[in-house]
Amino acid sequence: MIGIWVVGGAAALLAAIATSWWRLRGELRGCFGRPLEGAWLDAAPAPAPELHALGFTAAGTLRLGGPAAEVWEVFLHPHLPVYACRVTGGAGGSVHAHLETFYPLGRLSTTGSPRFARLWSWVETGGPRLVQHRAGGSPGALEGQHTGTLHAWRAGGREPLPATQEALLGYLEQDHAALGAAVERLPWWPAPAFLRWLLLRRPPYLRF
Repeated sequence: MIGIWVVGGAAALLAAIATSWWRLRGELRGCFGRPLEGAWLDAAPAPAPELHALGFTAAGTLRLGGPAAEVWEVFLHPHLPVYACRVTGGAGGSVHAHLETFYPLGRLSTTGSPRFARLWSWVETGGPRLVQHRAGGSPGALEGQHTGTLHAWRAGGREPLPATQEALLGYLEQDHAALGAAVERLPWWPAPAFLRWLLLRRPPYLRF
């Protein structure tokens, strides 16, 4: 009887893992399986007192289209190549903050969004990539973590790309395309990688 329970429990666990993998792959394909559609809007970002206190200045409002459109209110760091983005909408319909720095073939993201952290840390593109996740993190907390990592990467010889309003959409489109190509290269059942993902031990992911 105990053996039957063990076998039944193991089968249920494997079925749950398989279902989770199937859903994740569908979400990845839905997110990265088509070109990114984006356009700058005429609307200026709403006031962001905490970002302004950190020295960020408003750069513009960006709409990223697709099945679940997002609006990114974009701010620029006064001295560093860092974008601070207040994101509204998307699949979860929530409001959260991202900080972004881009590299040739790479990207450093610090986010308060669990969904962003889950999707953007699943694949690698051959360049430096790290998603730092603090659920519901304030802009101040995210900024401290992001700039600390940026300085460490610079000390290690990784030089970021300039952060300008004009460049952001191109950076996002290139990174989206690279992630889409990486998703297409994934085998249908990369068991070791998927188990690392379940255990939050994937290489380009850091929870703080």
